[in-house]
Amino acid sequence: MIPPNPYRSPLGVPVETPGVVPPTGAAAPLEEVPKRPWGFWATILWSLLVAVVFLVVQTAVAVAFVVPLALDGHFNVADAEKLESNGLLLSLSTLASAPAVVGLVWLLARLRGWRPRDYLALRAAPARAWAGWFAAAALLIAAIDLVTWLCGREIVPPVMVEAYRTAGFLPLFLLALIVAAPVSEELFFRGFLFRGLAASRLGAVGTILATAAVFAVVHLQYDGFGVATIAVAGVFLGVARWQTGSTTLTIALHAFQNLVATVEIAIVSAQGP
Repeated sequence: MIPPNPYRSPLGVPVETPGVVPPTGAAAPLEEVPKRPWGFWATILWSLLVAVVFLVVQTAVAVAFVVPLALDGHFNVADAEKLESNGLLLSLSTLASAPAVVGLVWLLARLRGWRPRDYLALRAAPARAWAGWFAAAALLIAAIDLVTWLCGREIVPPVMVEAYRTAGFLPLFLLALIVAAPVSEELFFRGFLFRGLAASRLGAVGTILATAAVFAVVHLQYDGFGVATIAVAGVFLGVARWQTGSTTLTIALHAFQNLVATVEIAIVSAQGP
């Protein structure tokens, strides 16, 4: 009897099928037997390692960025407070840490005996799913902007406006926000972390909420309201991952959200202070 697939949508449709388990007693090639992902605690511990590598790389980039300025006398203690909104530093640190994160989760998938593309759910979603999810993403962006406006808040966070104005080389900034960040964050949160947690007692719903919470927490450059909106976006991306079984789609959705945000930042920046 084929055991139940732990990755099912609310309609009961299996959205993850890493392999086919033969009936009891039937012979089958070893590669057809689906391997279990890393367990709950192993996933947590490996994720902490990824976080440490991420922080080390970002810190190294920040040090390399600051030291030459300090030696030339163009950097002082007061400037340190502005580093989190420095667009050029944001671009460089994102572009440096993204390959490290992707490479590490790719290696961890291989160590577990999986093809990394399968473990990280890098698979094509049905063509009709793309249109539906992109329409939903556009509606979500509009809804978040509307709520932000109704709350009397700025639609574009000041920290990102400042980052845009200090980007230095705009193509680098766009590459970091629209390509590197979505790829690395989705392969980690909706790829590696989702795979291990969803197979645990958390289940799919618990995993969607947990990954969205961690996804929001790592964006601490924003205030509480901004972190909350990122958590909502994280839930949306988690549901898309669950329903389609594809991080290829969630990468595209994440990139689309960042693209829209970048256009809004550019508009606000063009209006001046």
